[in-house]
Amino acid sequence: DGTLYAAEIVHDGLMSVFAAGAAPVGALLSVPPGGGEPQVLINDESFMAPGGLAVGSDGAIYASLNTLAPGAGSVVKITP
Repeated sequence: DGTLYAAEIVHDGLMSVFAAGAAPVGALLSVPPGGGEPQVLINDESFMAPGGLAVGSDGAIYASLNTLAPGAGSVVKITP
């Protein structure tokens, strides 16, 4: 439908993880077709260190998570 989806690997910035020891809580954002203000769809512990996104033909968003933890990665399906 023209919506742009973006993943932030750490919503509060990488320095919050490396300098302050915070958890790498990421965020999933959407931007409406034609531009506009991004909307945060997910920003909690269920969305840790995302690495990539794909939108399937079913309209679901697939995200790789836990990309900063070797061996702990996974792919999740998100229905917007």
